[in-house]
Amino acid sequence: MSALVPLETALERMVASVDPLAPRRTPLLEADGCILAEDCRATLTKPPFAVSAMDGYALAKAPTAGATYRVIGEVPAGAQFDGTVSAGEAVRIFTGAPIPASATHVVIQEDTARDGGSITIGPDPGKGANIRPAGGDFEDGDLLIAKGTALTPQHLALAASGNHAELLVQPRPGVAVMMNGDELAWPGDSAPDDAIIASNGFGLATLAQRFGAEFHDLDLIRDDQTAIERYIADCKADILVTIGGASVGDYDLIRPALEAEGYTLDVPKVALRPGKPTLFGRKDGKTVLGLPGNPVSSMVSAIIFLRPLIARLAGRGLASHLPLKNSVLGIDLPANGPRAHFMRAIEAEDGRVRPVESQDSSLLRLLGNADTLIYRPAHAASAAAGDPCQTLSLPH
Repeated sequence: MSALVPLETALERMVASVDPLAPRRTPLLEADGCILAEDCRATLTKPPFAVSAMDGYALAKAPTAGATYRVIGEVPAGAQFDGTVSAGEAVRIFTGAPIPASATHVVIQEDTARDGGSITIGPDPGKGANIRPAGGDFEDGDLLIAKGTALTPQHLALAASGNHAELLVQPRPGVAVMMNGDELAWPGDSAPDDAIIASNGFGLATLAQRFGAEFHDLDLIRDDQTAIERYIADCKADILVTIGGASVGDYDLIRPALEAEGYTLDVPKVALRPGKPTLFGRKDGKTVLGLPGNPVSSMVSAIIFLRPLIARLAGRGLASHLPLKNSVLGIDLPANGPRAHFMRAIEAEDGRVRPVESQDSSLLRLLGNADTLIYRPAHAASAAAGDPCQTLSLPH
């Protein structure tokens, strides 16, 4: 029987054994959240020429309160004014339009009164030029976004402004989820009375996307080792998440199927509660994360292991530590056993965390009601209400 791998060791093995995916040129609309794989530089100057910052009138010098100017033309955005502006003249101009030759100021329209072909400046036209200079945002060749940046919508707008339609990024890892078991039925089907509705895959597929992956497919394979081996062989995803069949029973076929397909199981099972029958394997750049069939076990294990795997493949660094936060216990807890324990819990209004009424790993309702997990290290001593503890937030 395979020895249990300590939680910290399992995390380190999993994350250290995978490398970031090869960078890929990706359209801007698909790059949100990806890590930029090379510096993004402007390929043009913005604005390419001096433009008006306001709707108003272009003048040859600063406006004078009470002065009258003759309007000699108009220039909307996207057009040019061919002439020049002299003293006592004005050109009607709109935001973003090129500044006419010899114009030095734009007086905003709210500070003028128009009468036919002339304008009169109001009593307080302001001192600003209201002109955006050429290259005021950036110039051709300027660094817009540095390599290694996690791209946001703001970055994508900036890249587009710099005339980029796509960027070289670390792509999102592809994740496929395979549920296994003769006893399972799809939700919504007319299932036999003794069937179990296959719920785990829907939570795990959503988690994968929350963690930054691209979801490939969700499938249900019966207890047929040949069919399981075929699915594993045909899977094109970077990470295959299997649910169920990872233990050592007569009908637990995931482990032998993976071994038959040439996968090396670096983590056969983990000293974890819930989630002991969690396994991890690799073959030719492909990763498999085998999760338990119990719904709570599979969700908790995915929150612990799937997030750092996706992050590593997506180029977000070699982070094998859990994103734990400091909390305060609301009740007494007994000493913990030899497996790390993640207890479903609720953070109360007083800021203290209390476990839900049962830690049975089949009770999804209680997981749905929880908002955090209390982390109890292996062999942790008993703790009292008011003691500090560490928690792992559930997605919400």
